[in-house]
This record gives sequence, C-alpha cells and structure tokens, in this order.
Amino acid sequence: MIRRKKFLSVILTAAMELPVIPENVNAAGDYTRSSFQNSTFADYIFGQYAYNKNGQPIDTNRDGRLSADECNNVTQLAATSLDVTSVQGIEYFPNLEVLECSDNPRLTSLNISQNTKLKEVAVVNTAGSGLTSITIGNNSALTSLILSNNNLSSINVSGCPNLDTLNVNGNRNLTSIDVSNFDTHNVLDMSGMFYGLKNAKHIDGLEHFDTSKCIQFDLMFGYCDSLEYLDLSSFDISSATSLLAMFIKDFNLTTIYVNNNWDASNVGTTTFMFSGCSLLVGGNGLTYDSNKISGTYANYEDGYLTLAPTVTVKDNSSLFG
Repeated sequence: MIRRKKFLSVILTAAMELPVIPENVNAAGDYTRSSFQNSTFADYIFGQYAYNKNGQPIDTNRDGRLSADECNNVTQLAATSLDVTSVQGIEYFPNLEVLECSDNPRLTSLNISQNTKLKEVAVVNTAGSGLTSITIGNNSALTSLILSNNNLSSINVSGCPNLDTLNVNGNRNLTSIDVSNFDTHNVLDMSGMFYGLKNAKHIDGLEHFDTSKCIQFDLMFGYCDSLEYLDLSSFDISSATSLLAMFIKDFNLTTIYVNNNWDASNVGTTTFMFSGCSLLVGGNGLTYDSNKISGTYANYEDGYLTLAPTVTVKDNSSLFG
C-alpha cells in the first residue's frame, strides 16, 4: 500500500528545459488561470506547488528553468487534496517511481503509459468521484495500483506483469476489467479487491490467479450487484484463514466455478460468505437458502459451488452463450 507522503506535485509540458512559475506569481498576478493553462503547466494549482515543492523547488539552481537533470532527479510526486484537474506532463519525469493524486474529485483522467519506471500509483477519492479513465501501457515496473472510489468504466492491467497490489473497489461504473497478467503469487490479502463494482458483469483473468499464499479473502467480491459468474478455477485457498462475506450481496451471481482441490473446511472465518446471493445455484442443484450462507456450503458436492469444466471458462464461450 502506498504511504501518503507530503510530496508536492509538479506538472510540466515542455521538453528538456521547462519554465517554472516565478516566485511572486499568484492567481491575481501576471498569470491568470486561463493564460496559465495555455502555458507550460496544464493546471494552475499543480504549477504553484511545482515551484514550492515543500519549500525545496525542483528548480534547484533557481534559474527559472527545469533542466533535464532536474527533471531526472524527480522520483516521487503527490498532489493530494489540491483540487487539481490535470496531471498532464508527468511524462517529463522519466525516473518517477511514486505518484499519488488522491482526493482530487475533478481529476478525471490519468495517463501513466510513458512513466515506465513507476512502481506505485494511488488515486483514491473518498467521495466516490474522480477518474473516469486511466491509460496504462507497458508499465512493467508497476507493483502497486490503488484506484478506489473513482468512476472508472474499464481497466486493463495486462501491461503490468509485476503488479502485486491492485485495488479498484468502489468504482461503481466499472463494467470491464482484465486482470489476466496480474501476478498474485505473493499476495497475502485480497480483501475488498473488487468490492462494490456495481456494474461489472464479469472479471476477466481470475482463472489465472495464484492464491496459494493468500490468507484473507474478506469481501473480495462483495456488493458486486451485476456479477453473473465467477471463474475461480485456479484459486487455492489452502492458506486461507478468512473468507468473511466473500460474495455478500452479489444479487445476480448464478455460478461460481472452482477446482477439485477447493476445500474451505479448515478456514476459520466464513460468516456471511453467501449472504444475499439469491440466484446462486450449486453444481449439484443446491439453490439459495438464507439460512445457509456460511462456508459450510462453500463446496461443489452439496454446496453453492460448481466444479469447473476441464477447459477454462474464458476458452469455452459456449458455456455462457
């Protein structure tokens, strides 16, 4: 998880040497908001903080320009609760490793595709607003991506082979998500990973998850109102200690596919695991009963789960029409 640090943000859109805001400039001075947005910086507030980065300007020699060396020295930027509207220009910091832009509800888009050294990105909006789109390229260095409580409609992390922390919960407009290349073999806690994805009908790539080390799955798919099926055929829950409310309130979920090694009998906490899954039917015909919602019924023999076919769900589209 990204620790919020008080790095002040910078946004620049010219190459090599870039002008910065003079020390005496403000919204009422020589730079108006409109003229500022047509100059080097895409966002006025962002630019104000660029010059003063915690009292230590990126323009270290104070010559009014940002040289290539000065840009190359920037590894961490944050713009938390600054009401910024754009972070266009982060591409001019090739060594950027940590970026945080949380609690900026008017920041609607983010492009990190050119920042190939990024390791951690966090854009969390407590108001449930914010990002509607994110552009991810071959960000092979990215290990942590936290995008909770935004308005994303789709996300594809296939270009992030080393990602080990992903959180997109609370994105109510998310209808498409592909986590095919999400490397989960070292993930210990998947709690709430997809929580509250109200409009997602399916999640591509789950059938490739390695969960052998994962301990907690609490609320992992909770309140995903539109989910119709889940392919958990690669899931290994042998290390799990808690499956608390794992599928709670998944009102449209009809089928959960698992492998023949699935065994929840030794998991300590499984309370409310299937609560509210009124359309769920097990492979052997068990239909939902509000009195049968614990992990006792997390099996494919006489419970709510279904033994996956020999081919994966993704490779056999006829299974779902």
